[in-house]
Order: sequence, then C-alpha cells, then structure tokens
Amino acid sequence: MRYIQGMPVQDISLRTPSESDAGAMIELLKRCYGETEYLTRTSEEFQITLQDEIEYLRRQERDERSCMICAFAEGRLVGNVHIAPVGDARRVRHRAALGICVRKEYWGRGVGSMLMDAALQTADSAGYRQVELGVHADNARAIRLYRRFGFAEYGRCPGAMRRSDGSFADEILMARPAGEIR
Repeated sequence: MRYIQGMPVQDISLRTPSESDAGAMIELLKRCYGETEYLTRTSEEFQITLQDEIEYLRRQERDERSCMICAFAEGRLVGNVHIAPVGDARRVRHRAALGICVRKEYWGRGVGSMLMDAALQTADSAGYRQVELGVHADNARAIRLYRRFGFAEYGRCPGAMRRSDGSFADEILMARPAGEIR
C-alpha cells in the first residue's frame, strides 16, 4: 500500500520509500537501533543486506494491507512508521500492528507526530478497526505520544525486554480503535 505524499511541513516531507531508498533505510534502522534501548534489537543484530531491503520494499509496495511511511528532512531519511496486519485470518484481519522509529536528533521536533498521524489515517482508510503496538514501560515520551493519538493500555508483559546492562523492562501493550480523535 502506498502513502500519498503531502506537502512538506516544517521542512519534513513524508512518502512511501522506493527501492532507491533501501540503503538509507538500512542506515536509518542501524542508527536508530544503536541510539536507543527502546527498540527490539541492537544495531549489531540488524544484518539486512541491500538486496534484502530492496526486495522487502518491493513487497511492501505490492502489499495491499501494509504501509511504510518515511520522514525526510533536507533530503535525508530521519524516521519511519510501518503498519502491517496482525494476521491474514478472517478473525484478526481487522487488526494492524504499528512500529515507529525516529533518529534521536529529531526527537521532540514533531516528526513522530507527523508519522503517527499519517499512519493512523492510512490504517483507518485501509479499513483496520484497531491498531496495536508495544512500548517499554519506562519510555514516557513514546507513551505520551501514543496516548495523544488515542492509544490506551490493555495489558503488560512483565520483563519482556532485556536491556544491554542485563536488566529487564516491562512492555506495555496499547491499542487504538479506528477513528479515535487525534
């Protein structure tokens, strides 16, 4: 599924990535994985080749139920969000999972909000009735963002995430019904 690019806001433009963005996507993800402990893997664990990323982006563009949206500042990829179905079975087709990352130097500059707004509008128009995500319990900045976009906690997985220092963090499970006020 493609996101229709809108006008740039505060010098940030959003669009669906193309094959030519594969190298920038790898660099963005490796950087984001290295900048925070709030994502699911470390930069060392991210071992995607350029060809693998190109193929992944091709599949994403053809997939009618998934959508990736990237944020660009001054021509540089600074964040992305991904909406994907929880599953293809009829009983779960109404649910989508959301994942988002933004380069640390762009935190607090509205990039996350722009990506969330675009992703949730796209999820709503695709017919999803619920969007779900998981977030570290101590990631207050992200939790505030998600709540602002209508997400509410529905559960917790104790000790779900292991930090590099060996300690554990709970994962808060959040969901947002379709069409929630943003």
